[in-house]
Amino acid sequence: MSMSVAKVSDLVSELTKTATLCLDDAMKKGIAEGNKTLRDVRVWWIKEERVSQGSPSGYQVNMMLGFVIDD
Repeated sequence: MSMSVAKVSDLVSELTKTATLCLDDAMKKGIAEGNKTLRDVRVWWIKEERVSQGSPSGYQVNMMLGFVIDD
């Protein structure tokens, strides 16, 4: 019988807003950066999304990444 144990890590990804960037890009950046240090990321949840109108304006995604712990 095969069994896995997973762990969840919180992550915040932020991008400065330009005409071509969106919240989806901030999410993709967070997943890509998480994959650099966490192995075997299998699932992610978006907890919160924000669009800031200040200076500089931008997109922020608060997310959780789930990954399998090595034996």
